[in-house]
Amino acid sequence: MPRFGRQSVAILGTLLMLSCLFVPLASATSQNDVDGDGIVDGLDDCPNSFGNSTVDRQGCPDYDGDGTSDLNDPVVMSNGGYLQDAFVPSSEDMAAVLFMPGNGTFYLQAMNDPGQGWNGQDSTIVRVMDTSTRNTIRTVSLSNDVLTADIAWSPDGERFAIHTTGEQIRVYYTYNGTLDFTVNTDGEDAGEIEFSP
Repeated sequence: MPRFGRQSVAILGTLLMLSCLFVPLASATSQNDVDGDGIVDGLDDCPNSFGNSTVDRQGCPDYDGDGTSDLNDPVVMSNGGYLQDAFVPSSEDMAAVLFMPGNGTFYLQAMNDPGQGWNGQDSTIVRVMDTSTRNTIRTVSLSNDVLTADIAWSPDGERFAIHTTGEQIRVYYTYNGTLDFTVNTDGEDAGEIEFSP
């Protein structure tokens, strides 16, 4: 019996030594990447959250892709964000800017151009803009001496409305820009418009 015990210990010792050669040991420097963002956990400031930040923290979420983690980035919004929402040329006056509800990807930009001189006509342009690229998706131009008094999104973002100084509310489809319907306010002057939910 004692000989069997010595053999077992010798075999067990040999297996242990071989396993050290063939089985990699977990390193104290933590070479694992639990969140799969390409930054090993030992260097990852957010080891359990996938992220691509590089400026202030390594491997933390960075929604807008500028390198600064969302925690320290004052310009992060859920539907896109940037320091300058719109550029207004000197020939036009900004009437309103309104972001699409529910983390949508668009915003409305209403620009009024009061007529110049005695014979000039008032006109307005409302643009549907992409929040991430700031490209114009749709443009609605109204002339005939009207300006935009207010704009509104429908709760689902499928439509938007323009309240004009010409006593009309005009509702358009967001994705193709066609006029859905027009409502005459019959002399009523609304300060703002809103879709009912």
